[in-house]
Amino acid sequence: RVSEDRLSKVMLASNDGMWDWNLKTNEVYFDPQYYKMAGYEIDDFPYKLEEFQKRIHPEDADYVMNEAQKHLEGKVDRFVVEFRFKQKNGNWLWILGRGVIVEKNQKGEPLRFVGTHTDINQRKNAELALRNSEQKFKALVNNTADGLLILHPENGVEYVSPSYMRILGYSQKEELGRTIEDVAELIHPDERDVVFQNIYTAIENKEEQLSYVFRARHKLGHYIWRRDKASFEYDEKGKYLKAYVVCSDITKEVNQKALLDQRKNYLIALNKGSDILQNGNFNIQLQLFVDVIGKVSNASRAYVFRNHANEKEDILMGQVAEYTAKGIKPEIDNPELQNLPYADSFPRWLNNLQNNKIISGKVADFPKSERAILEPQDIKAILIIPIMIDKELWGFIGFDNCLDDKEWQKTDFEYLKASAEKISNRLKEDRKKNLLEKHYKDLELAIATKDRFISILAHDLRNPFNSILGLTELLVENIHEYSKEKIKEFAESIYNTSNETFILLSNLLEWSRVQRDESPFNPKDINVLAMVKATFQLIEQSALDKKINVNIDVPESIHIEADKPMLNTIVRNLLSNAIKFTSEDGNVVVSAKLRKSKLEIRIADTGVGMDKETVKSLFKLDKTRSNPGTKGEKGTGFGLLLCKEFIDKHNGSICVKSEPKKGSTFIITIPQKQIDDDNQLSLESFL
Repeated sequence: RVSEDRLSKVMLASNDGMWDWNLKTNEVYFDPQYYKMAGYEIDDFPYKLEEFQKRIHPEDADYVMNEAQKHLEGKVDRFVVEFRFKQKNGNWLWILGRGVIVEKNQKGEPLRFVGTHTDINQRKNAELALRNSEQKFKALVNNTADGLLILHPENGVEYVSPSYMRILGYSQKEELGRTIEDVAELIHPDERDVVFQNIYTAIENKEEQLSYVFRARHKLGHYIWRRDKASFEYDEKGKYLKAYVVCSDITKEVNQKALLDQRKNYLIALNKGSDILQNGNFNIQLQLFVDVIGKVSNASRAYVFRNHANEKEDILMGQVAEYTAKGIKPEIDNPELQNLPYADSFPRWLNNLQNNKIISGKVADFPKSERAILEPQDIKAILIIPIMIDKELWGFIGFDNCLDDKEWQKTDFEYLKASAEKISNRLKEDRKKNLLEKHYKDLELAIATKDRFISILAHDLRNPFNSILGLTELLVENIHEYSKEKIKEFAESIYNTSNETFILLSNLLEWSRVQRDESPFNPKDINVLAMVKATFQLIEQSALDKKINVNIDVPESIHIEADKPMLNTIVRNLLSNAIKFTSEDGNVVVSAKLRKSKLEIRIADTGVGMDKETVKSLFKLDKTRSNPGTKGEKGTGFGLLLCKEFIDKHNGSICVKSEPKKGSTFIITIPQKQIDDDNQLSLESFL
């Protein structure tokens, strides 16, 4: 009893739980600490073997009982297992179970099996976390594109990852055990000393990390660009222990940067070339242009050939500009290159160039007739790009490589082809200048046509005046004989004709002033509703005469900056036309709204409408015409031209929606503001 009390005290001090298995009764005694360890109250479960077994994790149950059986059968001296035991809260607790047989019968059969349970949950979780961490590290190292290298100052290479071996092409056997000197031999001679000097300096200064870029020799013999990031490990006294190096293959990145730099240089050269090929002597500018493009292309020689024809109309080529790199023989004065027929040596070139195709490649692969001309010039690789003016082959720009047979890449094609286009654009501009005289004559003809139109229009004004003169003459001669009704009829006819003629003359005057840019443009704040109402009052009688309902749907709050006389003219003309072409008892709607800082005015009618061809001709000077209104009202269609001019003056637009017999809708859109915020410049300043 005393021994058991002592054992209990020892177990309590160690936080271990004790169990005592009676093999005859299969009862198992669990001490209080055993229950407490798993979160149970004392005696929460009976002293039965099955109570212990059902709390073992299913994956561990067979293992635990098999190990116990081995000890009972005398196969092992002690019972030692690690397993998971279910706590009261349902969680699993890692347990170290240990036990021995403490009592046997006379036959040597075990009677009592006593042991302890120790909480090893913290240790097992740490081991599991470490295992997971190692697995993640291994997965990361095995799957990342970057390589890992561990270097020891004395042992050399201690570890290389699979990615590292893929980067340089060497096997693990070849890599492991390399000395520091062996590693240095893999670095390009141009960077070797600098790299190691930086590493030694970093270690001397006890730096933790260092990044550096260099070229490393691949197993196949070529060099790749590498970016290394080294982390240095030191002991507590600061002694350097080893380096952990993450290696990245940046060959593609470096090549891309080189490509971008070359593209940048091409763009700079092309911009400079564009400035050179401005107005001036073309031949002089062409030579300067070829100098710029030749240098940026890294060509041994660059040149331009121009096509011309002989008396037999054979197409010949002649060199007109040339650039040569240092040490390269010029060919600009070679007489054989001044009148060289395509047909004799370069028929293939002519066919391809005329179809806007590039000639490129190694001269050694070219036809014999071509090599006979090219090889004496030491040309080993060549690039020929056509210079086209529309679909006509003007000539070509060429680039030679005389040092080796390295060919130009597609990227070079892109920018060097742009150089040919720069020359082409200059040639096109020169052709345009040669056509200026013809264009000037065409302009004079257009002006004469407009003058003729005005002359015809003025001639047409005679008709209303003849009508007025005829009616007044009849009145003068017969006024005493005519009744009041007859006189009134004559007076109304004279008034209507005079009013229509006055409106036409006013429109003509305003239009001519706009054409001469003499019409003042003074944008001011306008209340749109007030303006529409005032304008409608001037023509209201014509609507009343035809019993037309005019509905004005304009919010009182809408304001716009516009030239008031011009806006009045626009609305008056469009509203007059709507009334003119709407039958009796019809409807006309004037509406306005703001859409994204723009005023939209719509004038819609239920009148006769127009077909598509009529709509297309509305704002064209040479097709200006007017049909009579629904009550025979006359007009010239000139008001719409004036409206278009005034709307353009406001930087606005006008469009028409119309169908025959379904009416028309004229939509005007004008920016709400015509003056900037500082109130300094009007739209007129920009026109």
